[in-house]
Amino acid sequence: MRFVLKAQQALSREPVFFATSVVILIAFMLPTIVAMQFDERLLNGINVWIKPLKFHFAIAIYLLTLSYFANWLSDEFLKNRAYRMFAIIVAITTLLELIWINGAALYGVASHYNRDTVFMQVVYGFMGIFAVTLISSSLIYGIQFFKQKTKLNESVQFAVAVGLTSTFFLTVVVAGYMSSQPNHWVGGNLSDAESIAVVGWATDGGDLRVAHFFATHALHIIPIFGLVVGSFLSVKASKWFTTAVATGFAVFVLWTLNQAISGISFLSFIN
Repeated sequence: MRFVLKAQQALSREPVFFATSVVILIAFMLPTIVAMQFDERLLNGINVWIKPLKFHFAIAIYLLTLSYFANWLSDEFLKNRAYRMFAIIVAITTLLELIWINGAALYGVASHYNRDTVFMQVVYGFMGIFAVTLISSSLIYGIQFFKQKTKLNESVQFAVAVGLTSTFFLTVVVAGYMSSQPNHWVGGNLSDAESIAVVGWATDGGDLRVAHFFATHALHIIPIFGLVVGSFLSVKASKWFTTAVATGFAVFVLWTLNQAISGISFLSFIN
């Protein structure tokens, strides 16, 4: 119980993001898990509820991460009216997107790349706007970590700032390209039935979701690196190393995108 209370205290300084993540985990994720047990319909070769479940988990983790980072942002920023309105808009658009994804699963149709009717085209366009709104919160936070003086070690703060801003720009580039394609597969049998366990990436062709996955996790990977090197290097040296790693990570993300575009499976080197 004490652990739960401490976790809540660490995550609830940004109440809107924290509350939204709790709603996602309880009101979306749990019912979806139950639905999977009774609904055996397939979409793209896998249970129709698997995709919504992945989105629930990923977005909840993203919002909880931002909630945690909010511990080091100033009260002036977090209580600013413009920011509070922005946080509410992010929450609303996120929940609307998840409602659509669950609704599409309920009707057994694709929630993404679905342009079969004018209605679906319009909804897909709004989903893109909602997704950009959600990911823009990492940019807003990243800018604040660059600008503000926090209680974090300077090298760690720099890594957090770089990770957050990298998440925004890399995700916008990758997702922007993905949205212009007919689906996330390039080559292969256009099915998720024989995909890589857990992540669900294609094994017989390219999969654009690989680059998207790594792009959205820059806000985790780069700060962790900064935390490690900041513990034994000078601030100046750790910033240089973090910049180098962030650059290398961006190249890696673009490499995975190019690999997918070329129709090559991410783990093809294992075979």
